[in-house]
Amino acid sequence: LAACENLNIRIIDTRHEATAVFAADAMSRLSGKIGVACVTAGPGVANTIVALKNAQMAESSVLLLAGASPTLLKGRGPLQDMDQIALVKSICKCAVTVTRIKDISKKLRLAIQLARSDVPGPVFVELPVEVLYPFDIVKNQMGIKENCKRFWDRIINFYLRWALCRLFQDAELEFDCSPLTPHLTETRIADVELVKQMLARSSRPLMLLGSQLMANFENIHQLKGAIELIGIPCYCSGMSRGVLSDDSELLFRHKRREALKQADFILLVGAVCDFRLNYGKSLNPMADVVVVNRGKNQIKMNAGWFWKLSHGICADPSDFLIKLSLANVNDSLKESRFSGWMKILRDQENLQELEIIKLTEQNSIDQNLLNSILLLKKVDSAAPDDAIFVFDGGDFVGSASYIIRPRGCLKWLDPGPFGTLGIGAGFAIAAKLCHPNLPVWIIYGDGAVGYSLLEFDTFARHKLPVVAVVGNDARWSQIHRTQTSIFGTAVGCVLEYSSYEKVAAAFHFKGIKIDGTNEKTVEGILNEVPQLNAHGIGVLLNCYISPSDFRDGSISL
Repeated sequence: LAACENLNIRIIDTRHEATAVFAADAMSRLSGKIGVACVTAGPGVANTIVALKNAQMAESSVLLLAGASPTLLKGRGPLQDMDQIALVKSICKCAVTVTRIKDISKKLRLAIQLARSDVPGPVFVELPVEVLYPFDIVKNQMGIKENCKRFWDRIINFYLRWALCRLFQDAELEFDCSPLTPHLTETRIADVELVKQMLARSSRPLMLLGSQLMANFENIHQLKGAIELIGIPCYCSGMSRGVLSDDSELLFRHKRREALKQADFILLVGAVCDFRLNYGKSLNPMADVVVVNRGKNQIKMNAGWFWKLSHGICADPSDFLIKLSLANVNDSLKESRFSGWMKILRDQENLQELEIIKLTEQNSIDQNLLNSILLLKKVDSAAPDDAIFVFDGGDFVGSASYIIRPRGCLKWLDPGPFGTLGIGAGFAIAAKLCHPNLPVWIIYGDGAVGYSLLEFDTFARHKLPVVAVVGNDARWSQIHRTQTSIFGTAVGCVLEYSSYEKVAAAFHFKGIKIDGTNEKTVEGILNEVPQLNAHGIGVLLNCYISPSDFRDGSISL
């Protein structure tokens, strides 16, 4: 860290190790570069496991640097000693230990190359304490004696000198710092032609875009045009939300399950048949299904059990879409061919929007509480058009995904398929660092915000003013609703209507409580927030909401 400071590399120190890795995860997603986190040994590494797994599942290239106990003392009871490699190797694409100073560059380059190649993911490099300090300090700490009389002392001294020389041998040699090019599998023209022929036969095509579509930053600026040239209806998930403008005729947000059952051709681009698609059972069993993915194993996930794979393409999803759009595919797909199909999808979309509007008109059971759906509608209206949204929570955030509109490409950050709570602060830190001039809004559930509260100190210390909206219904709603209906008890699911705004205020944020008593001023408060934020003031809105059944039945078994 001291060396980074000397090189004018900005260091963001957080209150918890997981937050640092979450921030590195989001930094990778937003910048296209590898995100880097650095933690202490032992407990510090253990505290990162959930965040590392989140990065793996989200396919984010993250480099975790960690300290370690001295190599010669491992297994002999030194402070914070543990087998860190064993702990992380099932999660990371690469987990290595540096034992010689001259190997630092080589092993870092290997790890970074692997992290960014093919399916991106986290990597781990362990740096024992002796590789971090100068020669004289290490020699002194090793206790090497100049004149040893006893035979056994001379043996030990000889071994320590050998270990010291081996550690620092060739340390002064120049190291390779040439640019690294990640390995990606290019799209085959034969695959493009096959998909083009399938599309030509289809009358009800559908395209599902996943986060992996956004992994290749060199292609992002071409994606919107490519999708519009291909010209078939799309559903976006994860990081791909916002790749199409909100008013695009090709973009659909609601009734995806119904659309998948009606489609006769389904193109999964960077998306997989996991629990989000009911393991493939959501797909029409009679449809042709093509999957484009960087990972061979992901292409066939659950295929043959719950769905039929017509063709798998192992390639970068963005490269495939661009090449498909250039294959004159639009010549064979006249817009009029899909007009009836598009109308069916749009009618289903409009029905869902009407259902949401009806829910905004319902009165809360308790007049002191807000209608959560109406609140989210007002948040969507008040948030600036260039805002980056971070979503951290369960039920409230799930509802928000139906209502809040992505403000553009790479302006929607959720944890990904691991469904991790607690990503909010780390993701917001990265978003504000990547785009200091853009507003960053975090949508929190009241369960999830508990993981992030101390990081409001990090926001304040590093002058990262963000806006946090907490949907506070005093419960873990997603579990509470299902558990009470099945088992008749809410044990373990009940929270309090806590004053989170006071915690934020203690860290120099403007904390505001909103409930039924000031409901009429909600719009005024929300409209004031962007102005406060533009003047460098962080804001937390603690919104007391009534429990909602909007997402009743949303459980994955």
